[in-house]
Amino acid sequence: MTKPSGTSFLLRCKSVLAREFGVERLAMFAKKLAPKGALLLVLCPAAVADELDTTSREALSAAYYAFEVAGYCGLVSDAVAAGFRRRVGRILADADIDRETLNTLRGKAWQAAHWEWQNRGLGGFRGWCRNEGRSAAQGFLAEPD
Repeated sequence: MTKPSGTSFLLRCKSVLAREFGVERLAMFAKKLAPKGALLLVLCPAAVADELDTTSREALSAAYYAFEVAGYCGLVSDAVAAGFRRRVGRILADADIDRETLNTLRGKAWQAAHWEWQNRGLGGFRGWCRNEGRSAAQGFLAEPD
């Protein structure tokens, strides 16, 4: 998994730890337990890794859901599918997600798209496809190489 480097890594660490422990508590830890930020170097890799994995899981779920929506709307072309594969490949390159978790994310995204499609009723999916479906397909088409 790729982690941010240098100053951005430390800033992200402080942000994650402040959210987890609270700003006052983090300041107390830093004063009492860790000279010159050593505490951040100990705690940050795990905290940021968890945040990156959560972000990756959310991004994967969103990509799978969007692809399913585009599929229900009949908007999946070869170019859209290629953009989807590029996006998923980019996300997985930066994540540490096992096969079981990936399969679970796929299944939940498919179910969410299916439930949303069913929820639209007769003809109600047209607006869904015009808005969410088109946006999903265009997002995949715009995915960089």
